[in-house]
Amino acid sequence: MKPVILITSYFVDKNKMEGTSVYGNKRQDLAMCVFDYIYAVERAGGVPIVAPSIDDFEATSRMFEIADGILFSGGEDVHPKYYKEGIIEDNVTIVEKRDSFELSLAALALKSNKPLLGICRGMQLLNVAAGGSLHQDLKTNITHTLANIPKDRKVHHIEIVSNTKLHRICNERRKEVNSFHHQAVKDLASMYIPTAYAEDGIIEAFEMEGDRFLVGVQWHPEMLHERYPEELAIFKEFIEHAK
Repeated sequence: MKPVILITSYFVDKNKMEGTSVYGNKRQDLAMCVFDYIYAVERAGGVPIVAPSIDDFEATSRMFEIADGILFSGGEDVHPKYYKEGIIEDNVTIVEKRDSFELSLAALALKSNKPLLGICRGMQLLNVAAGGSLHQDLKTNITHTLANIPKDRKVHHIEIVSNTKLHRICNERRKEVNSFHHQAVKDLASMYIPTAYAEDGIIEAFEMEGDRFLVGVQWHPEMLHERYPEELAIFKEFIEHAK
């Protein structure tokens, strides 16, 4: 039986929809998920289910129970209060309803043995949920935030640590990736090990040691897999562990 994979989603407040509408009426809250995640999970053999950001913990717990694996997707910044900092950069974008839901979901997930995959914000959120912190805005010699470029354009290299799950999945030590983030892991939570670095020293991936599949990556393999089929490998491994 194909495993059920929960995919977290954007919460778009109705006030942001003022004067516009996608479907339905104006001034309606929306749950939005980029289809790249859905396609990647489906093509890797999973059943993708989009998870809206809800407030009721009992409902969140039930959602968690149904899932065989959870994909924490990309999106806005995690509020710095969750790693004991104030907002110190003027380009930090916060959606507290999403933070609250996903951190509740992550708390349940981290206590379980279910496979977890964090992508971009999802990687950062899993780090914060486990006690780590983030750079609120990167200022290095590599431009990690690249807007208005094709989603599948690879823009910088990373070095993958040998003898890790990521190394086995990617089957290479040096890899080129896309990049759409302005934040990154600062203090890595103690339960994880770093598995890839950008050339400026920024952590680009981490994982949990042992048999459990818990992997975070800073780039977006879901955006790459149609042009580069080998990028589906991380989703296939994730799905395999969810069976």
